[in-house]
Amino acid sequence: CRLADTRSGSENVGPRSLALRAAETHTFDAQQSGVPCTGKISAAATSLLLNVTAVDATASTFVTFWSDGAQPKVSSLNPTPGQPPAPNAVTVGLSASQTFEAYNNAGSVDIIIDVVGYYETHNHDDRYFTKDQTRLVAQEIVNAETSSFLTASQVGAVAQELINAQAPDDTILRAEPADFVIARTATDGGGAEVPATGWSYGSTLYHSGTTNSECIYAPIRAKAGTTVSSISIRYTSAAGTSNGSVSLTGITSTPGPANFGTTGVSSLVNDQSVSFFSDSSGVIRNVDVAPTGTPTFITGHITTLQICTADNSLAIISAIVNTA
Repeated sequence: CRLADTRSGSENVGPRSLALRAAETHTFDAQQSGVPCTGKISAAATSLLLNVTAVDATASTFVTFWSDGAQPKVSSLNPTPGQPPAPNAVTVGLSASQTFEAYNNAGSVDIIIDVVGYYETHNHDDRYFTKDQTRLVAQEIVNAETSSFLTASQVGAVAQELINAQAPDDTILRAEPADFVIARTATDGGGAEVPATGWSYGSTLYHSGTTNSECIYAPIRAKAGTTVSSISIRYTSAAGTSNGSVSLTGITSTPGPANFGTTGVSSLVNDQSVSFFSDSSGVIRNVDVAPTGTPTFITGHITTLQICTADNSLAIISAIVNTA
């Protein structure tokens, strides 16, 4: 759209109908009324992508465009007398009041300004981690990575970094095999954590070789006030019908040493039992786990989906937290 044309007569667009004179600075308004661009540029725009043309220059000169403040020592256009119209692409920032400046160095010259597009500021932290946030999470993993497994408390430390980094309204309701962490369990009789050796990664997350009940964890997030209606688990099993459990445990402060401990914990779904039915042909099955009551996500919580099983031939394909 055309924002300005300083030529007089029928070609004029905007309030100015006079060429820029020597050593003159003129302010253009991105929200100028009564021009073809009126209402087409967002009030949140921070810069404009322009197509700028200089015509009828009376002397060799240069024209500079900038947002506000001190004039930069750059040239946006270099018109000369008798030169045919030659448009040039210019990206110019906008001031807080959505204006920008144009300076002509010598002689006089008319300026035609067409807006090709505009840019808005976007806070990418509402969808992505910043480099610093990613570094903090990575450092937690480096600090903890002493074997193929992370302890439950180490997983909790990483999860806490995610709490600190993620916007509260981010939503992660589906967990794939790669999203789960294989945690250690406190089953050696002395309270120390030992590896959960039955779980392994592949195209699925597979539990085999042991009938010990062992758990995996994945982070789940939803907007505050979201109510859990059920948890759907897609799986295959070839070891006979077996029982397991599913939990959603919210973390609000420093996690404890096992199953993320009890400090600052708000349980949404607490150890709901689930039966994994076998099928030797490898048919993919789906089981829905219904919670007790109406558990609801709370502001600032990261919630951990925990799946435990003693099935020695169970493959988890995905898990989805269904919301009301």
